[in-house]
Amino acid sequence: GDFTEPVTTHTMRFIKTFWALDAKLAYSRHYPSINWMNSYSGYLGDIAKWWGENISEDWFGIRNEAYGILQREDTLKEIVKLLGPDALPDEEKLILEIARMVKIGLLQQNSFDDVDTYCSPEKQFKLLKLVVDFYKQGQQSLKEGASLASIRELPVVTSLLKARMDIKDDEMPKLDQLENDMKEQFKNISGVKVTN
Repeated sequence: GDFTEPVTTHTMRFIKTFWALDAKLAYSRHYPSINWMNSYSGYLGDIAKWWGENISEDWFGIRNEAYGILQREDTLKEIVKLLGPDALPDEEKLILEIARMVKIGLLQQNSFDDVDTYCSPEKQFKLLKLVVDFYKQGQQSLKEGASLASIRELPVVTSLLKARMDIKDDEMPKLDQLENDMKEQFKNISGVKVTN
């Protein structure tokens, strides 16, 4: 849409939250079709306080890391359009992979799925933390000589992408097991040390 139109511009000066609906996301069947790069909330401080008090003090930092990954992916998409993904170093290809995991494993929702229709804040945070931890372990593995292909092929990638639909809110220990599986799989990549 046109956000430069006077009424829209005037309204946006006073509202503190904006959800930018994205036709491209809707066309690709990514629901809800809210563009995470153009949407914003002026209530982030209040939200961070609530999440910190009720879920985890780490929420704000982990949220910022995930958002940073999405911002970096948005920049890299332009390079990929011009030169193709092979022009990127493995560290940046990993960012594209993690952004895909965030979008599919966290931001996308299937309202017809009994489990994915609703997700508790505890489960949301744990899933977000798992994806960010996967990114950190992936970065470390690349530094220690692992190939990007070996990281992409870890069985935990599929498990992380499907966890939002496979693991119910009352099955949080399964997410803890998924975290343990992830650490173990990274350990098994030759010559890679897993950090805690």
